[in-house]
Amino acid sequence: CYTVLTGRETVNLGDDVPAGQLSLQDLFGRVAEEELRAVGLSGLCGTEASETFRFAHRQFAEYLAGRRLARLPTHQSRAFLAGPDGWRSGTAGPLRETAAFAAMFDADLAAWLSSRDPEVVGLSDVVDDALRRQATLGLLDRFRGGTLTAGELYRGGMELSGFKYEGAETDLRPVLQERGDHCEHVLKCAISLIKSWHLSSMSDALADFALDSTAPQHTRASAGRVLSECGTAAACERLKPLVGGLPEDDPDDELKGVALRCNWPDRLSASELFDALTPRQSRSFTGAYAIFLYELDSDGFPPVGYVPAGLRWAKSLASEPRDTDSRHRLGMRVAHAALQELDDREIASELISLMRHWRRWGRRPLAPLRKDSLDPSLNDCAPLYVDRQVRRRLIDLLTESVEPTEELRNLAFETPGLLHEEDFQWLLQRGCDGGRVVDVRERYLEIAKFLPCRWRPSDVDAWLRVCDVDPVKRILGIQKSVALDSEQATRLREDWKRLRDRKQRTEPPEIDPPPRDRVLEVLALSETKDVGYFPNLCRELTLEPRSTHYGFGRFLTNTPGWRDADPETKARIVEVAKRYLSLDAIMDNFSSKVSTGKIHIGGLAAMWLLLDLAPDWLKSRPDSWWNGWCLYILVESILNMAGEPNGPKLKLVALLNGGTPSSVCREVLHLLSSNGT
Repeated sequence: CYTVLTGRETVNLGDDVPAGQLSLQDLFGRVAEEELRAVGLSGLCGTEASETFRFAHRQFAEYLAGRRLARLPTHQSRAFLAGPDGWRSGTAGPLRETAAFAAMFDADLAAWLSSRDPEVVGLSDVVDDALRRQATLGLLDRFRGGTLTAGELYRGGMELSGFKYEGAETDLRPVLQERGDHCEHVLKCAISLIKSWHLSSMSDALADFALDSTAPQHTRASAGRVLSECGTAAACERLKPLVGGLPEDDPDDELKGVALRCNWPDRLSASELFDALTPRQSRSFTGAYAIFLYELDSDGFPPVGYVPAGLRWAKSLASEPRDTDSRHRLGMRVAHAALQELDDREIASELISLMRHWRRWGRRPLAPLRKDSLDPSLNDCAPLYVDRQVRRRLIDLLTESVEPTEELRNLAFETPGLLHEEDFQWLLQRGCDGGRVVDVRERYLEIAKFLPCRWRPSDVDAWLRVCDVDPVKRILGIQKSVALDSEQATRLREDWKRLRDRKQRTEPPEIDPPPRDRVLEVLALSETKDVGYFPNLCRELTLEPRSTHYGFGRFLTNTPGWRDADPETKARIVEVAKRYLSLDAIMDNFSSKVSTGKIHIGGLAAMWLLLDLAPDWLKSRPDSWWNGWCLYILVESILNMAGEPNGPKLKLVALLNGGTPSSVCREVLHLLSSNGT
């Protein structure tokens, strides 16, 4: 007890005892010298120097101290083990292991730890199942009562594996059936315990919970994620009905995402998978479904046997806008995989149908799949460019099946890698093959006509041998010579000049009216007509004389328009910013848009401007003003955003936290602990 409670872990039996060590005088009247020497010579301790010893492992001392403290009256042992704030706040950090050992020998101490500081048991090495069960139930009670919230589980500050005990399933199943207001915290705690302990025996209970429409939606998704990690195959299969999506019950596709994760690839057929790959309901939310699509795109999709169904599914993507949920890339991956199976007539036919359908929407299924890298060398090449055999096989199929010459030209020209200079002689050979139908021979030559030909000597020789023979002469239309004074030579010179001029970079014209006039015009509208024009004023301030588009600038004093403005104009902008932030309608409008996932210029731009030029005005705002704006300030400040300084953001949040009344602080804490924020 002395070594643990005083922190002086070395016992010195000599006459000259350094500070920080226990001496005979410290222990006089409590422990006899003979007993001390006997303990020091035992296997529990190790000798560091003459007349000194300490426990070989701190846990020996902690175990013995805990057993001794458990024999004291409960109020005394609690006083020894409590932290600086008293026993009601739990045990002191350095004494957690000692407290856990003491609780093994005293039921009252066990009840105290379980109700006030159950995490102590989870962090200790105590292997007493009864104590761990009591601590787990106490932990659940703290989440149930709101003393702890689900945020504690996700910030990495709570170790749950140490709570595990035999027969925990009997206690956790009833918890998963709890419903009512604020039940999310205790439910997420129970689910986190199942995940930490890898309780596959709870698979059916997790499946029941994920399928229960009366349970909180986000908590159901959490149960599904745990089921996908440690659940049984039979329980995972029970989630298949959620694969199709629940538009009303699952607006963020979270349940759909975890159901797909649980059942792909072992329990979903090709048709079931592609039927499930629908557009995301919420494009601004990156959840389980978006992550599933991303991982599907990254893990060698599609598997063998999925290509025919995938090609038919990919046609439906053509009319949709390119989105960021990887579905468009998945369609391209299916098309790329089909190139390796062109000998299959069904796959070849479906691929060409896909190419023709996507071209009508300006899409190219065989384009390279580019990675998120600024280094071009890390991006993929077009698959047709690197595989000559596949490229020529696809050209054979196109010339056989695409009859309109104009469509064939467009497909050949717009498909990356299909036109390759090394195919010129091969195309000429195909175009002159008398064993082929004339229409097909002409299509080969139509493709050859658009090749990026460099006229290598071998290509010239091959062309000279057939240049006067139809259909080569008629389709290619290349003349052996052109008179320099002919109309054709003049036309060729004009074409070359027009191409050269098009490639030259031209400077964009100046804006009319100029940026300063535009700023003054919108400023006048904000002053006389509607102060709601202030966001438009922020955009106008980002313009330069030759700008081609508006910039993004929430710090107005850094914009070109502010630098060019005279002092009078700047003062007018500051006054408009004050009026803009003073309207309740503006405040309500921004508060309603916080959860949309977009950045709304105007509110913070005005606040940062006033924080720089009129800080006293901000500090004088009433409680209701800060209450209305606090969520918007916290969500849209966005630290470490490229091109924006962090200093003003931290200063504004500090003003919100320290310079405002306690009611605002309570509001912030309420927002932090509320579901879905």
